[in-house]
Amino acid sequence: PATTVANYQIQLSTGATFATLVLDDATLPASPLSYGVASGRLNGLTYYYWHVRAVNAAGAWGPWSVYRYFRTP
Repeated sequence: PATTVANYQIQLSTGATFATLVLDDATLPASPLSYGVASGRLNGLTYYYWHVRAVNAAGAWGPWSVYRYFRTP
């Protein structure tokens, strides 16, 4: 049977290994899926890496996504 995503977890880091987290939020609702970071929380001219994973209603976590990155202006 198919499982339904209950919510998502996102992690944000300045390194692709996620050893030091800038943000770790496991409360993202399944829909609509978007995320914003409060103004002033990120440093300028910095690369940030992020990945996500889902959890179902039974509490079973899926694997982490492939990481993505962005650079702040």
